[in-house]
This record gives sequence, structure tokens and C-alpha cells, in this order.
Amino acid sequence: MFRTVRHLKLRQVVHRLFVIAKPRFLGKTPTVRVRPTSRVWVTPVSKHQTMHGPREFRILNENISVNVAADWNDPRRDKLLLYHLHYLDDLTATGAADRKEWHSSLIDLWIEHNPPLAGNGWEPYPLSLRLVNCIKWALAGNKLSNAQLESLWTQAHVMKQSVEHHLQANHLLANAKALYFGGCFFAGQEADRWLRAGTRLLSSQIAEQILCDGGHFERSPMYQSVTLDDMLDIINIGQSFDIELPAGVKDVVIPMLGWLAQMTHPDGEPAYFNDSVAANAVSLADLHGYSNRLGFAAGIHEKEGLVALENSGYVRYKRGALKVIVDAGEIGPDYQPGHAHCDCLSFELSVRTNRVFVNTGVSTYNANARRHLERGTESHNTVSVAGEEQSEIWGAFRVGRRARPVDVDVGESHVSAAHDGYQRLGILHRRRFDFLADRIEIKDALESDSPSIGVAHFHCHPGLNPVVSGTDIEIAGLRLSLENAEKIEVLPYEYCEGFNVRRPGKKITVTFKSTLTTCIYYEDSLYNG
Repeated sequence: MFRTVRHLKLRQVVHRLFVIAKPRFLGKTPTVRVRPTSRVWVTPVSKHQTMHGPREFRILNENISVNVAADWNDPRRDKLLLYHLHYLDDLTATGAADRKEWHSSLIDLWIEHNPPLAGNGWEPYPLSLRLVNCIKWALAGNKLSNAQLESLWTQAHVMKQSVEHHLQANHLLANAKALYFGGCFFAGQEADRWLRAGTRLLSSQIAEQILCDGGHFERSPMYQSVTLDDMLDIINIGQSFDIELPAGVKDVVIPMLGWLAQMTHPDGEPAYFNDSVAANAVSLADLHGYSNRLGFAAGIHEKEGLVALENSGYVRYKRGALKVIVDAGEIGPDYQPGHAHCDCLSFELSVRTNRVFVNTGVSTYNANARRHLERGTESHNTVSVAGEEQSEIWGAFRVGRRARPVDVDVGESHVSAAHDGYQRLGILHRRRFDFLADRIEIKDALESDSPSIGVAHFHCHPGLNPVVSGTDIEIAGLRLSLENAEKIEVLPYEYCEGFNVRRPGKKITVTFKSTLTTCIYYEDSLYNG
């Protein structure tokens, strides 16, 4: 706990006390007025359909029905699923126009079953996302009743009192977006206050959270896509009402698209570093289309060779049909590493549109053994030592001691770095990638005063079957040759395709003493595309 709390900002600690002690007030709802739009609302990215009946949902790959008020806060359900239920994401999902009557009834049902300040739906994060979804639904040409408008006004009023300064990061950005949306949509003095607060908070958080290389500072490709979608939504509503945009929001769109392009595999889905899973990410193609509709003439171009995302710590190599992504960066912002994994010096590799070596991804946010496993070192393509974790992960979103990258060196055809996550064991793990004409060489060294035993992990995408012959391994047209391997095993693991959805796959584990060289050979036809 000490090694976790010591990294927090003073503001987080103070506001944590406010969350406990500060009551929220409703006040008197005024006559609600909506601002007139001055420009056409641009069609945003559509979410995945979740409604399959007036009260039937499929959320996070689980079915849920809402028949009575208690169903919205069923303690037998995962908290994350209940959060998603309260988002009302289907309002902005594919085919939403065909479910217009369902949606209007759904908003009424939510209001009926969720009185102000009671239950999950009034917690700041789901409140933020629902408020935005309802406003986007209205801007798409749907009419909100007076009762619905009054409820949305009340939700924005409560949001202003509930900003998550104690959590920071993506939650704070979502709160700021909701205030900006509420301030743009509604008219009046209080709405103006929401708008000013949202604009100030967005301006400061964009400057803080979007790194100079275009990456979101939590270093998760999934949250990168969500955050970029947020930026585009903010531009969209600001332009629709001819309201001043937060500082920097237009400036980050092209860099964020470029970052996401580097971190997206040729199959169109993001790499699995930190909390990432394809099913919950907004695709690069959809974001590119949305940005174009908003007037950003952005192309998606990836040059050959090595590209270093210096501020985020990722390095991408592309040559012909090969794409490799290496993590040589920090786990995330020190004061909020909630979505961090033990993936320092891990890598992913694709051939054409086929993933070969993958991190396992994430299937749950519950504080359980599965969550710990998916965040852990052995679920990533890196080296574990004595069963210890690189970083001291605990709970669902906590990190105590953190692995730090050191000696990072990116050349024209190599990446080299070390991390100090095993320093308490007297060991420094150093890894070097050399990208050569016919192979990739990965050299691992456990630097210590005495010989150390390590285990290198290589997770194969489901459906691939590695074949071991001595110290060579054949997989997906590639040949791995291992030098100094003491033991090679092929073991089962589970690959995450979405929350609550996992597929069986096979991983290669290589036990070695002090040093290991892994050569990944490929045919010229792959290298040349």
C-alpha cells in the first residue's frame, strides 16, 4: 500500500477525502432550455449493438435483462457489466435508427428505475458516458421529451459536483467531456458554468495526457482509440454549436491517429499492451473515417523500418509482410497506472494479416486471480525470473513497486533496453532486438553477480501449433532457433478476444541460465512482402 500511495498526487489524496465526505445536492431544476445548433452534427463512430429487445441486452458477451429496478444494480453481476448497462451505449450503436422507439423507452425506463444519486448509474464514470450518449442520440435527430431533458440536466448538474480528481487519467477526461457536452447542449447560466469547467479541464488534461508522440499517457492501444474517439466527439459538438474548442484538441488528432497506426496490426486490430482487447477498442479505420468527416485530411501511412514512439516507449518495426512492436517504456503515469501490465520488453509479431506472437490481453476487471494472471509477466512475451512479477501488481488496478526501463537505445536496425523490475533480486534483465535481412535476433541477458535462471515466454496466436525439434521451433512459416536453452516446453494458455471471452492457445516457454539468443528466421518472400 505504501509503495502504491507514495506515487499519488496530493490532489488525488485530498479529493479522495472529498469523495468520502462531500455530499451531492440536486437543487431546483430550472426551466430547461437547449441551445440551437449552427452546423450539422457529423455522424460519429457507431458502437456495437447491445440491445436485442426492448429490455434485452448482450453486454461484454453476457446476456442481461432489465425488468425491475433492482436489475440495474444486481450485486450478483460484475461491476463492469453493470457500468456498461448504465452507459446506454446502444443509443449510438450500429442500426440505432431502427431502434428509435426502444431507445426512447429505454431512457424513460432508466429514469424511472434510477432515482437521483442512487446506484451505479449515478457514479461519475457511467454518468459521464450516459450523458454523452443521450446528447449524441438527440443530435442524431431524435427528440427528447421534457422529462428526459430535465433528467439530463440533473445528471449534468450532479456531474459538476462529481469530477473524479482522485482518479485522474481517462476517468477525469470522460468527466470533462461530459461537462463540455452538457454545456454545449443546454442553455443558461449553469450550463455556461459546466461549459467553462469542461473546457478548462479538457484543455489541461489534453496537455497532460496526450504525449508529444501522439500517445495517450496510459500507453494502452485500447484506451488510445477510446480517447481519440473522445477528441473527435468534442470537436464535433463544439463545431455543431459554434462554441470555442478546448485548447489543443484539434492539434492532437493527427498525431494520435499516427500513433494508433503504428500500434495496430495489419489485421486492423490493436496490439495487446497494458489493458487492451480488440472487442472493446474503436478501430483505426473507423476513427480515420470519422476524422475525415470532420475535415481532417489524414492518411494512414507506415514507413518501412524502425519507428520509435519515444515518449510512449514503444518501437515498431515494419518490413514487407512483417510487423513487430516492442515495449521499452514506462508502465504508465506514476500517479495512475491502473491499466498497466507487466509487459516491459515484451513484443508482438505479425506476418501479413496473421498474428503470430501475441500478449494475452484482458478479459476481466474483477480483482481476482484471472485479473492478476492477465496483468502478470508470464502472460506477456518477455522474461520471468523465479515466478516474480516485473512490477508489483495487486488488486484490480493497483501497482506498488514499478519496473523502470533503463539504457534504452534505438538504432537504424536494433532496439536495446533493460529494466530494473528484478533489482530486488539482484538481477537486471536486458534484451536486444536486431532486425536483419533474414531474421530477427533477440538476445536476453540476466545480469547479476551469480548465474540466474530465467524463463522466456512466447505466446502463439490461437490456431497456431508450434512444432519443437531439438532447439528449433517451426511456427506459421517461421523458424525459431534457440541458443543456450536448457528446457523448451509448449504449454496451454488462454487468449482474450473480449471481456469474458477467451480462446485456448499454445505458448512456448524457454528456460535458460543467464543468457538466451532467439533467432526468428523467415523467408525472403515474407520480408519483401
